[in-house]
Amino acid sequence: MDETNTSFMMLVILGTTAGVLGGLVATFFGWVLWNSIEEVPEDDDSSESDASQSS
Repeated sequence: MDETNTSFMMLVILGTTAGVLGGLVATFFGWVLWNSIEEVPEDDDSSESDASQSS
């Protein structure tokens, strides 16, 4: 293998690694944010029901 092919393979390996790690990080944060977004209406509903019970 010559130098050009080795450099190209190194770029492919680095790009693939960065893509996989970036995808995992994006998936993790997306999952965390999605769970926090789903919990917001439940908190709003419970605070509204607490307000209606106290009045």
